[in-house]
Amino acid sequence: MIRVGVQKGMVIKEVRGLEAKIQNLEKDNSNLKKFVEYVKNPWFVEKEARLKLNFKAPGEEVVFVYPDSGFPNPSPDDFQKRLARIPNWMKWTYYVLGY
Repeated sequence: MIRVGVQKGMVIKEVRGLEAKIQNLEKDNSNLKKFVEYVKNPWFVEKEARLKLNFKAPGEEVVFVYPDSGFPNPSPDDFQKRLARIPNWMKWTYYVLGY
């Protein structure tokens, strides 16, 4: 009698564990189905082609934007020197205002 109760408890625990695994697999399956539908979307395919394959649609013009070389890039040392010259109250003001 006691053995049956213990075995029944073990079986119930195992069944609950298997049910939890089933729910997780069903959730994963649902997520994968959504992902497959997203990947099949023509918008997604076009976006990936543009990003990874440099795709250009017929009649479309491409513009390249390059950084302006007329302005020198300040070095980190210059920034630290300028930052050291700013009064502390002004640093806090910039910080509070989000600059």
